[in-house]
Amino acid sequence: MSNRLFKSQKPSKIVAVEECSSCGLKMKRPFQPNDYIFKEGSKCQKCSSKTMITAIYKEELIKK
Repeated sequence: MSNRLFKSQKPSKIVAVEECSSCGLKMKRPFQPNDYIFKEGSKCQKCSSKTMITAIYKEELIKK
């Protein structure tokens, strides 16, 4: 098998969403190995509380 994309497949990337339970700020970042839903994340950029991963999904890349 080759690594070429089929015509029906579009370039994409996987992202994780971290959400702060204190202030509600949501931050999107690239998916990292060992990420999972409800995993403790980094510090919130707004209030410095701990965040939690609340979503992991694939985004299609748009060609310009």
